Amino acid sequence: ELYIVFDHGELLSEVPADVPVHIFERRNTAKIGKLPGAGFRLRARDLASVLDERQIHVIYDRTYHMTMLTAAATRLRPTPRISVIVTDPKLDFETNPEKFRMIKRRLLRNSYRDADIVAAVSDGVRIAAADYHRIPLNRIETVYNFYDVDQIDRMSREKLPGKDERSKDHFRVVAAGRLHRQKGFKLLIE
Repeated sequence: ELYIVFDHGELLSEVPADVPVHIFERRNTAKIGKLPGAGFRLRARDLASVLDERQIHVIYDRTYHMTMLTAAATRLRPTPRISVIVTDPKLDFETNPEKFRMIKRRLLRNSYRDADIVAAVSDGVRIAAADYHRIPLNRIETVYNFYDVDQIDRMSREKLPGKDERSKDHFRVVAAGRLHRQKGFKLLIE
């Protein structure tokens, strides 16, 4: 399943019809207030409701904006969370125009610290993330080739072990982010 904020993205038309897509922009009927953080809080509550309604077992994010959102949502509806860091966070965060930069940096640091799994795509990114966010290096795993499609296919056919078994019929994961090629969603869609 996919959760996205806006009703657009270059890959949106390529999402298979049998993949549920939850779009905040369509789901939200409340007026977003003008106070700082009002929209963020609405999105976090909406994502938490998707996690609950759809009985999502794991949530995955790979952009720092979605890391902050998924962290807030999983505080409301506890769900195991995997956060992936794909670029040097200092370069990524400090080169993007951000309002309330210091507040967001603290939120982001706490979001990564609270994740069940934090993965980086290289040792360089891992070390940079640990330094920038002040996360113990042993809390970040390096996963060089994050997608092993053959392994994913094999594992999708395996039974979950004992206490991890959620349903005999299906296992639900939601990925949160913008549907752009550089975000890796093309592989998820395929």
